[in-house]
Amino acid sequence: MDFLSTALSSLRIVSSAIGQFCLTEPWGLAVDYDPAYCCCVIEGSFWLFREGYDDVQLGPGDSVLMPRGGPCRLACDPSAEFADLSKIWQSPVFEATDSLSVPFLLEWGGGGSKSRILGLAFGLGDSRQSPLLSGLPDSILLRSAENGLHPWLQPAIDFLTQEQSGGKIGYPAIAARLVELIFLTVIRSHALLTPEATKGWLCGLSDPRIAQALSAIHADPGRRWTVGTLAAEACMSRSAFSARFLQRVGQPPGEYVTKWRMYLAAQKLTDCEMSVGTMAAEFGYLSERAFRQAFQNCHGSNPSAFRRAGGQNGTGKPS
Repeated sequence: MDFLSTALSSLRIVSSAIGQFCLTEPWGLAVDYDPAYCCCVIEGSFWLFREGYDDVQLGPGDSVLMPRGGPCRLACDPSAEFADLSKIWQSPVFEATDSLSVPFLLEWGGGGSKSRILGLAFGLGDSRQSPLLSGLPDSILLRSAENGLHPWLQPAIDFLTQEQSGGKIGYPAIAARLVELIFLTVIRSHALLTPEATKGWLCGLSDPRIAQALSAIHADPGRRWTVGTLAAEACMSRSAFSARFLQRVGQPPGEYVTKWRMYLAAQKLTDCEMSVGTMAAEFGYLSERAFRQAFQNCHGSNPSAFRRAGGQNGTGKPS
């Protein structure tokens, strides 16, 4: 399996919510949401305002994903006034650990021309700590003109926006799978369309030699990787490989290996009853003590406490 497929397969959506926004001009919404979320334009258009990015207008078929949540503003035009979405919200509050089984509807605005937006929210659980997510930008814009990369995306969105589907038996199960498909598709499309990334796993992916090493790490995280063995995978000298990996990925090879192992270990701790000692050996550690220390350094909690807390650190919040 290639590096990107392995990374995408490691992401888990543990809960989701689906909503449809029917907005009439003039309108503006200030959004600041902690879970990841996505907005897909079904009808009409809107302007998107994100700190650190140029203001852009989205039309039918365009989507924006906020892979780690956070603030943005949506409006019918740049001069519109913004209402705080949290203050006009009348639907059930989405908890990142509990899916909403039926679509919600928000109608807002001044009664003019209408726009419809599909809103998706994603509870990611332990995947919030994924090196894949940390290497993504704060927001990802996907244009309808890029549909050739993902011809299945529009039919999935169409299904989710059919109001009558929400009341039919079986809808929640199918909708949950489609929400996951949309999330992964946007990230994959961004990876394929962003060869100019300056640092992070995307930049590493665009470098054939570094991508070879990354693929080897993801395919066999428990192997006792050294700079030498990784350099051999990349067909490079150790010194040249170390410098190039740091330049492309933004961290030394050994640090990347450790973070990837600890991310996978966190998932195992919440998924199965494997002993910490067995897990340490599986991830290439010669001693349980070394594994526990590495886990503590990455997650701020020892493995046993992390498991008891159900994948949370001692504060009760994602580490």
